[in-house]
Amino acid sequence: MQIHVKTLIGSKVQISIDEDATVLQLKQQLEAIQGIQVDQIRLIFSGKQLNDSEKLKDRKVTPGSIVHMVLQLRGGSMRLHGARLPPLFNYMQTQFLTKYMQTPDFGYHKDAYRQEQDRSSGTASP
Repeated sequence: MQIHVKTLIGSKVQISIDEDATVLQLKQQLEAIQGIQVDQIRLIFSGKQLNDSEKLKDRKVTPGSIVHMVLQLRGGSMRLHGARLPPLFNYMQTQFLTKYMQTPDFGYHKDAYRQEQDRSSGTASP
């Protein structure tokens, strides 16, 4: 069967593959054509990611279907080796806003906000 794979840059690649083929076999064909390693390719069809062990026909991939190819993002975090970062925002204000913005309409009362600001700065409101 002929299916279309929409690549990362938006172009479509037409691929001939057996109906009983697995997703892994499709990825291997894409690796040969696009030069992207199999473990970095993610395939999306009908809004769901296709797993390597699944057969294309089991996921209802039919001739003429469009499968989207995206890259697998590598996760992880960066260590700062004990360095301290300066605060970029007022923690008191952030705590206040998150506390009062949990209402159903995401609103808060202006006077309550002003009183909290006065309390944190040490001044009294009239």
